[in-house]
Amino acid sequence: MNLHLLNALQETPLFEGLSEDRLARVASAFAVRGYDRGETISGAADADPRTYVLVDGVARSVRVNGDGRCLTTGLVEAGMAFGRLPFAADDATEQDRKSTRLNSSHTD
Repeated sequence: MNLHLLNALQETPLFEGLSEDRLARVASAFAVRGYDRGETISGAADADPRTYVLVDGVARSVRVNGDGRCLTTGLVEAGMAFGRLPFAADDATEQDRKSTRLNSSHTD
């Protein structure tokens, strides 16, 4: 069991209140992966079904506008969940899903 991941999940509001056993089962469903600065973690066009929890660093959510410029629409910090949450309502429009992606912006 990756203790760093388990600790991060314990600090994530999405998993607040879970027993240690249940949290360990949730953690077993996650894979730990590193990303380089500027690397795309998940793109809207990917139709990525995964849920992510940022363990370290900061990632930014960007949207490409009509003239091709990337606009930062939000920041994701360590301990925050993002991506597809199959158990939560998805209120984003189809256009939102097509035009938003998450990029790594952490610094070492």
